[in-house]
Amino acid sequence: MGPKGLLNDDGNYILQHKDIYDLFKYVQTGVLLPTDTAEYQRRLHLSDEMFQRFSSVVAPLVTAYDRAQLHCQRFKDIIYPGIVSLSSDVYDYASKAGGARYSMILRLVRELAEATSPMEEVRVVGRLNRVVDVQITSINDLTTKAQACINNLRVFEGETMSDQSELRERNKDVDAMLSLEQGSVNAIRTQLNNLKNELKTVSEEFETARISECAALKFAWVFPFGLVPSAALASAGRKAAQLGQRLNKVRELINDNEGKLREAERITAHMMTIDADLDNVVALIAPAVTTVQEMMGVWDAVKADLERLKNMDHREANWVIASIIEHKALEKWQTLADGGMLFNGSFTLNANFNISFAVGKYQKAAYMSDAELKSFADLSAEYGVPYQMRSVTIINKSGVMIEWNGLYIM
Repeated sequence: MGPKGLLNDDGNYILQHKDIYDLFKYVQTGVLLPTDTAEYQRRLHLSDEMFQRFSSVVAPLVTAYDRAQLHCQRFKDIIYPGIVSLSSDVYDYASKAGGARYSMILRLVRELAEATSPMEEVRVVGRLNRVVDVQITSINDLTTKAQACINNLRVFEGETMSDQSELRERNKDVDAMLSLEQGSVNAIRTQLNNLKNELKTVSEEFETARISECAALKFAWVFPFGLVPSAALASAGRKAAQLGQRLNKVRELINDNEGKLREAERITAHMMTIDADLDNVVALIAPAVTTVQEMMGVWDAVKADLERLKNMDHREANWVIASIIEHKALEKWQTLADGGMLFNGSFTLNANFNISFAVGKYQKAAYMSDAELKSFADLSAEYGVPYQMRSVTIINKSGVMIEWNGLYIM
């Protein structure tokens, strides 16, 4: 009857799961897709001449972006909030389970154990069944809502896979024309992959820590790098200099020595970044479904425990009382009701499964701010990675003078 399975190994609520966070994170790339050709041209800083030459392949690509954007927007506005709202129902159930409802169940089981006549047994069992039925109805509502979330995720999975297939076909058309007009653009592919791998390492360390702390995350979408978590670079320490070098190398590949745009490379970089993030969306839907299914499994177990109480023989009552007391089921649900009200920093988790506190933290952190489109300069300034595009001599924190040509890390 207890709620143990609603917590992760780290003591956080079961939906406080990196796969679900990552899914929402990468969906934001889809939400920010350019949905008309003018926006595409503006975002990539393409000249009118270049845009006109590529309009026959860019227009179908942007049409595919528009369709994918609608699907991602629906996930952001409807599907993800539906997943988060499950926590409110969990909190409500646990508040009642830790209060009057489970207290009444325990009292009625004790009355049944002490019943002195068949008539008294029938009376107590009838009352017990009615209280249990109320709890089972609540659990059925919870599992119905969870199943609706799973169904929505499955629909989104189908939409995203279809979108990805269409985008890859459109990308092939663009690549073919780029090869005819510009020749190889493999350099940007190699450098961008290296950069994304480096960013991924730093970002994952930062994000994992923030998720464990139940702290809200915020992301920016920076061309041509893709999604970057706020403050991740600032927290990177010594890795920041290496990241800065990679950022600068990619930046140089989309500009020539005079700072002019290399338009073919910009188109390639944009397609690569979008494709990689939507790949992640497809890959993360199944783990998100699994997490919600695990939560449903917990409710099924609680429901089964409750159903065993119905029409119980009085000879079983003492065993049930002992089990409830031994596993501290009432206290564990109660901590859910009490802990969720305390967010002043003075509350310390006790040894019991403090689900309420975990759910409350999850609710505070679950709604990540919308990702914003930012420039390279915004990235550098906001995340504490300032840069200058000139040759300078700087003194690092160790007092060592460093000659730096291009972006440098303060």
